[in-house]
Amino acid sequence: MPDEPAVEKLKINQSALPSVIYQRYRRLFKVKKDWAVINEKARDSFGQKGRDPQDLARAFDKLFSSQGGVWKINMMIARLHNQWDQVVGLLNASHSRVASYSDGLLVVAADSPVWANRLTYLAPQIRKKVRKKLPGLPVDEVKITGPQARRSRYSHRIR
Repeated sequence: MPDEPAVEKLKINQSALPSVIYQRYRRLFKVKKDWAVINEKARDSFGQKGRDPQDLARAFDKLFSSQGGVWKINMMIARLHNQWDQVVGLLNASHSRVASYSDGLLVVAADSPVWANRLTYLAPQIRKKVRKKLPGLPVDEVKITGPQARRSRYSHRIR
């Protein structure tokens, strides 16, 4: 049995066939990069303007300030995780942790309902202390959560 025509096999109309074939061959025989030429250009541009080494701090600043400051906020959140005991005190920090941060809402998870209640009273001071220690991290609200109650797998049954 003869092969079906290319137009039917590729499911295109007759007028588009030459263009499709040309594009496929173009991708197939695309000119490969000549790495010898690229390396020679790099050697020739050595010492020219824009090729000077930067100090690491300036390079990181450039990286962190790009993308709308997302990196900067993430770095401040990481710093908050690391300095949590300095914000709430050593005793409170041993029974709580930073759960999340999103758009000015800082969520703190406590080990027990008692610690959650205690930290709730400290929420205004936590907000002030975070603003003081990390001025670039906007904290509008502090939400304290306790441990979630475990659901029994039989709780949906009526007795």
